[in-house]
Amino acid sequence: MDYQALRDEILHSWRVSKRAESKEHIALALDTFIALMVAITGESTTTSTPNGTAAPLVDAADGDIAELQRITSRCGKRLNIDLVTRGVNNPIFFITPAYTMTERIVSTMDINEIIHWLRRQDLLEE
Repeated sequence: MDYQALRDEILHSWRVSKRAESKEHIALALDTFIALMVAITGESTTTSTPNGTAAPLVDAADGDIAELQRITSRCGKRLNIDLVTRGVNNPIFFITPAYTMTERIVSTMDINEIIHWLRRQDLLEE
């Protein structure tokens, strides 16, 4: 059973506001559920890309920040946005490991640099 496909189907049909944080929290809950199901059943989920990289998913996201954040989490990292340091009109995008914000892997004001970096990342086997 492809739990990731189920997750994507549920997220697509979920009736919530379009705010990124709402979808992000739902995605996190569903990821947790998938991890539990995999642990219980011993099955592994499949990625939707033939070569295991995030490139096809990133291309399909078409620059949607919430979708890029979800893809980044599937790579075991976290996409953060700093709107405070330089102001709302000059966001700083940075990638960190999933469970800490003290180590920055990539930090830039250009979302295209994040997209370029993310396209080269491998999706985690779930």
